[in-house]
Amino acid sequence: MDCNKYRTELPYGLTDAEKAEWTARIKHEEETFVGTKAQIEAHVADFKAKRDLADKVAKEAYGRDNARLEKQFWADAFESLGIDPNHPKIAILKRIAWDKGHSSGYSSVYCELCDLEELL
Repeated sequence: MDCNKYRTELPYGLTDAEKAEWTARIKHEEETFVGTKAQIEAHVADFKAKRDLADKVAKEAYGRDNARLEKQFWADAFESLGIDPNHPKIAILKRIAWDKGHSSGYSSVYCELCDLEELL
């Protein structure tokens, strides 16, 4: 089974280029905004809040995509091995395979699943 297709293409949070763009925008605003010190600080804080929100939204999208890909991995793995995804012990099988293999990636999880499937 080709496990490479379960890797998200999305970055975790803002990319380095996006971070650099936000840093440049914030610096520009600090240097060009006209107002009292308090007004400038509030204006810059607003830009930083927008940057933080953009980072949060990107991280949430990354998490949703990872969850979608993991769900697809399990469906494909069960189909590939002929495992009934509704088997009463499927949750235990998934947990053991995940715990033993996920630190090395989906291919290791799949190998663990192959080793464990005969227990069903």
